[in-house]
Amino acid sequence: TVCTVAIIPPYQREYCGFYQNLTGCSFSDPLNGCITGVGGTVLVTGDGGATWTFSNTGTNIDLTGIKLIGGAAFITGLNGVICVSYDNGVTWVPFTTNTTSNFYSSSFTSVSSGYAVGANGTICYFNGSIWVPQTTNTSITFYGVYAIGGTAYAVGVNGTICRFIGGGWSPLNSGINLTFYDVAFVNENFGYAVGENGTICRTRDGGITWEPLTSGTDKTLRACKIVSPRVAYCSGDDGVILKTEDCGETWDLVPPGSPVALQGLEFVNGQGFTVGELGEVFSFAQPELTNYPVFELASTTIDFGTIGTWTVVPDTIKVYNPGTSNLLISNISAGSNYFLARPDSAVIPAGDSLCLEIVFCPGTAGDYSDKITFTHDGSCDVDTLYAFGSAGEIATGPGVIRGTVFANNNGLPGVTVSLLDTSGLEYDSINYPPVLTNELGQYLFENVPADSYQVSIVTPFGYIVDRNPQAIVVAPADTAVVDFYLTEEVTGNHARPASYWKYQFSSNICNWGIPQETAQELEGYIDTVHERYTPNFDIFADKTTFRKRRRFLKVGCRA
Repeated sequence: TVCTVAIIPPYQREYCGFYQNLTGCSFSDPLNGCITGVGGTVLVTGDGGATWTFSNTGTNIDLTGIKLIGGAAFITGLNGVICVSYDNGVTWVPFTTNTTSNFYSSSFTSVSSGYAVGANGTICYFNGSIWVPQTTNTSITFYGVYAIGGTAYAVGVNGTICRFIGGGWSPLNSGINLTFYDVAFVNENFGYAVGENGTICRTRDGGITWEPLTSGTDKTLRACKIVSPRVAYCSGDDGVILKTEDCGETWDLVPPGSPVALQGLEFVNGQGFTVGELGEVFSFAQPELTNYPVFELASTTIDFGTIGTWTVVPDTIKVYNPGTSNLLISNISAGSNYFLARPDSAVIPAGDSLCLEIVFCPGTAGDYSDKITFTHDGSCDVDTLYAFGSAGEIATGPGVIRGTVFANNNGLPGVTVSLLDTSGLEYDSINYPPVLTNELGQYLFENVPADSYQVSIVTPFGYIVDRNPQAIVVAPADTAVVDFYLTEEVTGNHARPASYWKYQFSSNICNWGIPQETAQELEGYIDTVHERYTPNFDIFADKTTFRKRRRFLKVGCRA
């Protein structure tokens, strides 16, 4: 019998005490769940499948599936049966569905929003209180349904796939003539449809196109479950279970070892369950699958508004990784040269975020739009940021650089200010020579061509400056402001008379007496004098020796 078959690890057979066909399973966490079967059977576990309790559903109709969500349990069955329990299966309340068509599957986005599908093109929507029939314009049988966000997908006979979006159901072209039995989506774009003869189809664009994949089996697949953004499982006839860890590119056969048809599949927090014919229930733990990255954009659009032509405008967009492992963004790229993303790749630790710089640099006037794509290991999608901006002609011509040199919150007069290029060299000293701050500490450079510059000051003796030089960009016909803030370096007057310095220089030159300043210290003082005063007072420019310095002090000495 089936029960004598050896089970392959990591699968473990859970004995539920029911030996007829089981059709569906759903768990709210790794311990608490329910399974359905023929004859109105519902079994409940609170210990991960180790023990099971029969629940009285009040019907002997064959049940086809169950979904647990938000403290509620919904069961579907033949002859239009849908029931709900809000007390963990103690009591069940039947709904009036106004149909005798068989229901085969249900899917919910919340406890008050979901879909049930079945025979004769039947699709009903649950609005929180009643089930409302939907118009499908088809009589085919639907076997699977999946709801996500404001979208839902129903699959069935002859490769039929219908999508609900914008208030109605419309058919999609799967390119397949075989029956689909289940459908599952990672997000509203990426999903799988599975079915007859090992068929697996994948969509990356919300069902607009479907790509057949190589499953490696010809057994009918009856259930599909998304485990993480890149991992999915399928189960089906003859005990087949398939697993992909690369977004469907490859599928590995990982059967439990029992040859029965597996009808239901569930996966929650690293714990898997599958059920099937002859009361077979298997559990299997894959805790490593709970550790994966997640990619989230703070916004899917960025709008730069209207800027000037040939203007470079940066903005930022935040990328989050609420997952449990590092998120690798291998490529960030724009489709044109008018938008630029920096950096072009990144690693975001689990639970962290990163600000990416997006730059808009238009050429001629006009409206611009682009897609900035993110290739990463957080999902199977290439995520997209939509960038918009406009460029208009702006005023042209030279600009102005002005500012104030502050000391003790007051403008400091007589400070030399120079205009430099980006490499730190003096810029066009004929047309833009150094200037002195006025009595209010202000300076001004007029008719400056639009470009990048540096502004530098000669720091007055006794002060230190916060930043010097400072970089600035002058836009056409614009005014750029660069202020400097000085702090006093010396708070007391320690000046020595000329006779003191005459004695120090003479002692070192003539080698007599006992100097208080060494030759090395005097050299340091001279260097400081040149550094602070030579740019303004070239009278010190040639005073580079002790003898010249002594002579400048107008004090005689025997050589």
